[in-house]
Amino acid sequence: MNTKAAGIIAAGIIGAAFILVLLPKVSPFFSTRPATPPVKAGGLVSVQVWKYPVTANSNEGGTYTEGRVEVYDQFIIVIHPQGERTLHMHGWYTNLRFKSD
Repeated sequence: MNTKAAGIIAAGIIGAAFILVLLPKVSPFFSTRPATPPVKAGGLVSVQVWKYPVTANSNEGGTYTEGRVEVYDQFIIVIHPQGERTLHMHGWYTNLRFKSD
């Protein structure tokens, strides 16, 4: 192996070390903040969810009446009886009713 090739390999190793070790500590894209808990949660009574924001001129959607709901700052998560979860942004659902824990 010649000196040029060894230099390229060394630079690659240093670059990889930077990406794997240092970058996650200084970059907001690699944040390791713990997840925030829901604002409220409880047994779902009913919620109407929409394909488009509720301000849309034309819309379609459906109603969920079973399961559980978790309310967060910007969205809700509906946990269906079989365990499947769906996320709905605020402004994309109406008539949320649930029994708080």
